[in-house]
Amino acid sequence: MNSIDALRRTLIWAAGGPGAPELSRLTEDDLLFALNKHRLESRFLYQAREDGVALPAGLADRLAKRQSECLDLIERKAELYARLCDAMREIAPDGGVAPVKGFGLYALTGEERHIRFSVDLDVLGSDPAEVARAAMSVNDVGYHHHGEDHPYVFAHMREIEVHTRYLVTGFRKGEQAGTYDVSAGTPVMQIENPFSVSAIDYPTLAANLVDSPLGPVPRAEFALLIRCAHIYVGFAMDPYPLPVATVRLDELAQVRDLIALDAFSAAEFQKLADDFDADLVVSFARTLCRELLGADPFEEAGKDADVRAVAHDWFPQNLWWDGSGAGFPVLLNWSPMDLVARDEDQPDFIHALGPAPVATGPGGAARVTFLAAGPDESSRYFWHEFHGGIGQITAEITLSETGIRTAVTLPATPEDQMSMVGVASRDSRVELFFKPREGDSEFSDYSFAKLPAGSAGGEGRVSGETHVLTVDLPWAAFGLEQRPAPGTKVQLLLRARQQRRPWNEIAGGIVAPLLVSC
Repeated sequence: MNSIDALRRTLIWAAGGPGAPELSRLTEDDLLFALNKHRLESRFLYQAREDGVALPAGLADRLAKRQSECLDLIERKAELYARLCDAMREIAPDGGVAPVKGFGLYALTGEERHIRFSVDLDVLGSDPAEVARAAMSVNDVGYHHHGEDHPYVFAHMREIEVHTRYLVTGFRKGEQAGTYDVSAGTPVMQIENPFSVSAIDYPTLAANLVDSPLGPVPRAEFALLIRCAHIYVGFAMDPYPLPVATVRLDELAQVRDLIALDAFSAAEFQKLADDFDADLVVSFARTLCRELLGADPFEEAGKDADVRAVAHDWFPQNLWWDGSGAGFPVLLNWSPMDLVARDEDQPDFIHALGPAPVATGPGGAARVTFLAAGPDESSRYFWHEFHGGIGQITAEITLSETGIRTAVTLPATPEDQMSMVGVASRDSRVELFFKPREGDSEFSDYSFAKLPAGSAGGEGRVSGETHVLTVDLPWAAFGLEQRPAPGTKVQLLLRARQQRRPWNEIAGGIVAPLLVSC
């Protein structure tokens, strides 16, 4: 057994699954890092006590300190939420605010194993702008206003995230896996059908709150709906698994624990799942619980008679999540264990997509076209035209001593639309949005480990009848310390789309796996 196998077994045990911990094969720092990413510190301590596992004194002390810090954070968030509610009553007497997720299970049970770390307080309100004003009045640290630039978050600050809605991902029932199998499709593969989304809004959430010692929280059935939706997003958005915690095991353990509550009604939950088209996300959560924790949570709790059987036997991943319900649903070969911790030598999923070769010339430059009226210069990509299509896309790739520049040219859009480009390689992922009406560019680094400050960037501009979006990435983004030797092949995943504002229909887009010869 290698260290990754030992880590997986230990994490699954901590979440209440089968097996035993393999502490002798893990460094303390690696274990603590993984427990934090999976939000499992308290559950690890609980399982150790339950199973009589002796922990090294240093490890036990560090975990106990972490648990105490998490409890302090929960109490602070509960107090912050109470102050936020008071502020909302002053700002908008007819409005309101409700918590989405975070400390809800601990609030319902008071059990020590349910103490977990949460970055911020997620809330939905009757008017997101009013909620942001109220949040500023009780926690004046400034905030980033997303507005139309995010599909469901209006603004976030250091401790509060203000949502406009919360999304539940769906997919058409009866779709055959083979239609979306990247290994079986044509080299240039059109995506025929999109994902769908159902939106949880404030009135619905507010109607599903119950009182707790820490204030109102979603009732168990509604909390499970939100948890299942969140679990699936992690899986779908990261088709190349993160090094650890693509899906957090604490979230799977919460699924099991919520269903096991005496107050939890499986029949009521099934009604919610029907109302929000949640068969996909519920099926996925149940499947992972069975694969990783050893049992279907409804069967384990003796409540399976009141819910339908698992409705999906395959689960599409998304080559580019856009938050609108479109996306690029595909079937990839995936393993539940990789969602816990990825194999260290696992190749980038670009290889599973079958990348098109791109040869650079003597000057280190290459040109590739997609969706051309005539023959394309790329032999492999995925595309859709769910709302009209967008015409030819051209990418010019240029190598330099510092990294790779990718300049993407798209047809100009009306001012009520925006153009977007993404570039990724292994754990590095960046995106550039360009809004022609204002001439604004927004560059974001979504890499697992952020790229060195100032090493990456991007800018969009109007050029005649086109938009040109240029992204610069350092060699570090491709796992290299410097410009590689001639003939070295570098993997690059290029994405481009155009979308109606504010965050509405996707006119069309492409995802292109490329293997660039330096």
